[in-house]
Amino acid sequence: METKILDPNLPPEPPEEGASHAPEQKPSLGSPHAVLIIFESSPKTLQFDLIDRVTIGRRSEAGQQPDIDVAPFGGFPAGVSRLHVRLHRVDKNIIIEDLASRNGTFLDEVQVKPGELVPIRNGQSFRLGALRGWIYFENT
Repeated sequence: METKILDPNLPPEPPEEGASHAPEQKPSLGSPHAVLIIFESSPKTLQFDLIDRVTIGRRSEAGQQPDIDVAPFGGFPAGVSRLHVRLHRVDKNIIIEDLASRNGTFLDEVQVKPGELVPIRNGQSFRLGALRGWIYFENT
């Protein structure tokens, strides 16, 4: 799986803090499987293709590793677990699953219970521990 950290000038600016909606103009992602994550704490963005499922967390020297490492975006001080969440692609939808993370996963500040499968809306705000961002994906 290819993960790209993109130039901050390419995607649109994230919505205002606490906002939970797609930008006025949806980012063009270039692939029907593309997912774009914009983190509030970083000028960098994260883009990857999601065909089946991926695990997001922070890499460590030992133990099982996530598919996508958010340590470069402040994952460690924000309390992101090593294996924090799993994103699933189901048709044109994306589902999030908390993997019993220590500091929780939130969609629009509503906590996702561990093991619960919750659909994500395009442009929705999320939080992994204290790491806040917005997620965009192709769903057409």
